[in-house]
Amino acid sequence: MDCWSEEHSLESWRAYNYPHVTAVYWSLYRLGRYHQPPLVQLHNWSWYLTRAHATAVALWTRGGDPWTKKQGGGVGTAQWGVMVGSVFELLLTDLWREGWEREARALQETVERRMAVWLRMPFPYGSEFSWDSTGHEEISTWMLRFGRAREARQTLDAVAAYVSLTPHWAYCGSARRWWDCNALTLTLTLTLILSLTLTRWDFTINALTLTLTLTLTLTLTVTLTLTLTRWDFTINGHTQRGNERVMHHYAAALNSIPFFDHALRSPSDPWLWRLAQCAGGGTLSNIRPDGSASMGLHADPDLLHLDGFSADFGTRRASNHAPPVSATRVLSATPPLRAVGALRSACGCGRARPDGTHPRGAQMAPLHPPCNHAAGAQAAPPRAQAWAAT
Repeated sequence: MDCWSEEHSLESWRAYNYPHVTAVYWSLYRLGRYHQPPLVQLHNWSWYLTRAHATAVALWTRGGDPWTKKQGGGVGTAQWGVMVGSVFELLLTDLWREGWEREARALQETVERRMAVWLRMPFPYGSEFSWDSTGHEEISTWMLRFGRAREARQTLDAVAAYVSLTPHWAYCGSARRWWDCNALTLTLTLTLILSLTLTRWDFTINALTLTLTLTLTLTLTVTLTLTLTRWDFTINGHTQRGNERVMHHYAAALNSIPFFDHALRSPSDPWLWRLAQCAGGGTLSNIRPDGSASMGLHADPDLLHLDGFSADFGTRRASNHAPPVSATRVLSATPPLRAVGALRSACGCGRARPDGTHPRGAQMAPLHPPCNHAAGAQAAPPRAQAWAAT
């Protein structure tokens, strides 16, 4: 595996990178504000909050497009929902609560401009890549926050369409994830297209050209396989070849956030509770006894073991935003089973203040007001409405 180059390390166009850093600063702010452990004694809490805000706003001012290299103003990846983007809502809430109006308004304006893009789309839950689903979590969060119930439900339905309740520990709650760009599958597809194209062209010429064509096809196939396999190992982090299902990929933990948010708004819906519990709890199986994390379990019957790399799971755990870390217990009685289950919530209501209250107004019973990003939901911002209409 190659190390990331210095050139790529200094790039700032990818909006995906900003919420993770924001979450680290925001977590340190919360620790310094309410607990003051040794970890955060180097600076006071306002220092961390200032940097969390600056990093969040930089998504809009520095995020950009990988192809044109343009940055700022919401071009490229900055306009879409991003993984762990729900931390921006938690940050915005704390900025308003602290009375930092100038900073809160600046952050909310960037959110309104991004929401305007989503509200113009028939499917408002796009991610930075067309095949990806990591934007669903943040988009659902903001739609609920600003009272866009229909769009929030549409986003939830998109997530629920690929999350299974199959009664098996590996499948129940797993995100529909294979390795993001599998070298073998892509190579075979391109090889088939190339072979059919060249062979058809060759039959119009002669047998000698057919031999040369097949040789060229084989050479290109081997080269492409080696190139893509090496790239695939570097980018996606997995340590095995093969086109296989990834069990409890970290995207499942992302999916648990909109599930929990909606379940807490509809506490009598057992289907939502089961999806939330499976999506959030299954990811815990990727944590080894020594505390290290894996990005997922290899589902190939010949493998069936945790991957050696943590990939984005490690980033999410470090940012204190993944459900195994940011969690609380919720008791819910589901009518079909008449049983009380302990669930782990990813909405952040477990972070209690020193006086015992919760930032999201969490209650054990009844389950209102909602302990989620939609607590105190507002109407969509007027400027977001206006921008969406243009």
